[in-house]
Amino acid sequence: MDPNRSSSPKSGARRQDLVGDRVEEGLAIEAGFENWLAIARHAGRDPQTRAGNFATDLALAEDIEAEERLLVSTAPDWSAAVFFETHTAGGSDYTKGSEHYVVRYRAGGETRVLKATIPGKYGRFEYTPTIYLKSLTLLNSFVPSLEIRLHGIRVAADAKPSLVTSMHYIKGSHPHPKEIEKYLFPLGWENFHDNSETLDFRHLTLRQVIRDAHPRNWVREKDTGSLVPIDISIEEF
Repeated sequence: MDPNRSSSPKSGARRQDLVGDRVEEGLAIEAGFENWLAIARHAGRDPQTRAGNFATDLALAEDIEAEERLLVSTAPDWSAAVFFETHTAGGSDYTKGSEHYVVRYRAGGETRVLKATIPGKYGRFEYTPTIYLKSLTLLNSFVPSLEIRLHGIRVAADAKPSLVTSMHYIKGSHPHPKEIEKYLFPLGWENFHDNSETLDFRHLTLRQVIRDAHPRNWVREKDTGSLVPIDISIEEF
């Protein structure tokens, strides 16, 4: 018998603690996204990472359903259920929005925001789980101070999966729409209008579109006065 291995209950508990610690810390969103892509490709899928590239609404719906089945089958090995329940149980500011369950929690001396997708929703109706995660990587690149992390998958009682992420909490108030334009225009963004019904901006050099840029998705940071997007979507084109 290998002397470095033990089958005692104590050692088993320690292994579970280590797994729990990793889930609590999560993966940087870029690493989490790459991990998800690897899982999808191992399952024989070639996931679409750009919105609007589906031929029909039916093709989009079928892709979402296929990715949800993969999320459910992956959940036992990448579960964020305990992480979610630990930080949402009894949380006084635990809320359910139109797209996410949201709650603040403390970790490593900082306040973070846990966000779990409402089952069946991934940011925008035209997003698959893959496109949702890609959007988060682009948001984190735009605002690295958010430190977005992917903690794993939670499967609800109705067998629908949620993606569980977290980000640094930004304390402040919501800005005026004109403040958002004043912030974005010098960075090369311009107003953009297509068939979307949200406030959107486009950057021709970066070949990116910001969606859902309305004031409630931004915070004017209390200490610095800086504008920080906290819940916008970013797409590549």
